[in-house]
Amino acid sequence: MQTLQTIILLFLATLSVRANPSMEIEVKVNKCKLSIKGSYKVKIYKDDIFYKEVLFTKENLHKVKLVGLETGHYKFEYINTFDRTQFDTISINEDKNYSKNIYIDDYGNPDTNYRGYIDSLKENETYRLTFFSSGCFHNISREIEFVKTKNQITATLYPEEGSTYEKSDSIKKITLNQKQIERLRFFEQEIFINCRGQYCGCTTVDVYELSYKYRKKTFGDGSCNWRGFDKLIKELFGKKE
Repeated sequence: MQTLQTIILLFLATLSVRANPSMEIEVKVNKCKLSIKGSYKVKIYKDDIFYKEVLFTKENLHKVKLVGLETGHYKFEYINTFDRTQFDTISINEDKNYSKNIYIDDYGNPDTNYRGYIDSLKENETYRLTFFSSGCFHNISREIEFVKTKNQITATLYPEEGSTYEKSDSIKKITLNQKQIERLRFFEQEIFINCRGQYCGCTTVDVYELSYKYRKKTFGDGSCNWRGFDKLIKELFGKKE
């Protein structure tokens, strides 16, 4: 009798996880910026076991429907436009249709091992971030100077130059805490992400210049949707965007 009960329970458990024709996921590959081109492969895992590989192409409008799915945890593995392997997930536990958007130009989480100019500073050394922005009705430049003294790093925001808007009230100077230093590290990574020469037809062009000793890197952003410098000074100095 006990053996029969065990068999029945196993049978019911099998039924509970079998493929359900009405359960499906519509997966679409997108870009946050610009239109998507080319083909992209996405590996799909169910409960950490390889399930299938799907090719998203222009012909299928970069959209694929996975049908007859079993309940479980699905993971999508893909390589984004920055050559980083990324993962996205969705759990299927109800009898309904699901949808999933995968943004291949999303950088993902910041690299915790990244070390930038701010980490290269030695005592009494200076690192500068200069920002230029030009468009139909404005032409401005701003600068933040970072200086290391003993066991601390100070950041000085200099007044706006060449602006057709209201001038900054005064120079602002702060001592950076650990959270702000980490934010600067990620800001450098964001520059690499957003400033890739894609001007998108925008009339405003922002230029970022990083200077430390004899090293100088310049990046241009014409996307009109990142506004990285405005966000940075708001987080560091409490300025309005």
